[in-house]
Amino acid sequence: MFSSCMSLRGNTSLILPIGFGYLPEKVLLNIFQYFDETELRTTIIPVCQQWRTVAEHPSLWNTLKFQGISISTSVICLKIRQFNTAETIIIKEIKEPLIVLRQICRYAQNLVRISLRHCHEVVEDSLRHLIVSCKVLKELDLKGTKFKSLIFCVELAFCQSLSSVNFSDNPYLTISHITSIIMNCRKLNGFHISTFKPINRIYLIDADIYFLTSHTANSLQYLSLDCSNLGNGSFSSILQCKNLQYLCLNFAYNFEGCDFQSLWKTLRKLKTLKVRFGHQISDVNIKNLFEQGKDSLEKLEVIDFTGCSKISNFGIKAIAKSCSNLKQLILRNCKNIFSIDDILKKCSNLEMLNIAFCTNLNVYTIFELKTLRILFISDEKKLKYFVDCLKNKNKNLKLKICDSEFNKSFRNI
Repeated sequence: MFSSCMSLRGNTSLILPIGFGYLPEKVLLNIFQYFDETELRTTIIPVCQQWRTVAEHPSLWNTLKFQGISISTSVICLKIRQFNTAETIIIKEIKEPLIVLRQICRYAQNLVRISLRHCHEVVEDSLRHLIVSCKVLKELDLKGTKFKSLIFCVELAFCQSLSSVNFSDNPYLTISHITSIIMNCRKLNGFHISTFKPINRIYLIDADIYFLTSHTANSLQYLSLDCSNLGNGSFSSILQCKNLQYLCLNFAYNFEGCDFQSLWKTLRKLKTLKVRFGHQISDVNIKNLFEQGKDSLEKLEVIDFTGCSKISNFGIKAIAKSCSNLKQLILRNCKNIFSIDDILKKCSNLEMLNIAFCTNLNVYTIFELKTLRILFISDEKKLKYFVDCLKNKNKNLKLKICDSEFNKSFRNI
């Protein structure tokens, strides 16, 4: 768009460019700071070369994300060098994690959070170099990435700012390593081992959880545990962590309903509650928890009852009545649920819903939920008409197909 102006000194017409495409770089930079990294990449950068140049200014990129073996290692390294002021780097399933780690140690020394998930096995020396180079590191997430530790878990003591670790699904991790982490990370407020299947077959027991909670009860805010071999003593210890905001109890086979329904008495700050495969939790326990603890659990935004086979419509009504702020609800593999109408009516902020393998559920009432952004289902062929209708009703809805009842693998439609 152009505008012509007459010069005061004569008849010469000056053509002055106007419009968003001709804004000064400083103005564009000020505007682009209100967009996150995904919006910059998908919406801003493709517009024109000038916008691309400004949108790739390092100050706008606080978080870098790389996922998949199709991404070139050289591209990942280039971006790490280019956006070396980023505080968060999230990496998943890449080809050459050791090369990327070396690049991070060299150029991203102000890193605060790193997530290196489900990558090929890394050597201990690379991780030792990481915690020495990134002196302000607060969160270290290595879920699904194997590594053997001789002294790394002890040397975490030198990472003085470290407050959260996730070493889930590493078969080389042992009880001794966990003990070292607890003893050496004095500022720990987040501890995550949602899957623990060590090669030596020495599993977590109640005494280990008592040791964990006795050292972190006052500071712990985020906790994920593999509860496969844990009993009531562990659950009683966990309930003493009064500052918990996030609690994930995976494979909670032995978590008795009487303990579950009383967690509101001490865990009054919970925003996320995940109890997976809690086969002893019944509708009565759900009702008692959410009715008696309604005021204590009003902050709950995420509920995950994957595989809790005894939950039915009765429990769903109790959740809907008490959790008006709910944003994410995961009911995967809850086969006794026939309707979630109460959730749809009363949880007006619900953004994500997982009803995969809820084989008896009437799905068509979901059409009425306008706020929904992500929906997980299973058996795409049987629900083809339902999927087509959803796409027409809500263009912004992301549909994902779960492939297994027992793991989180899924694919996008």
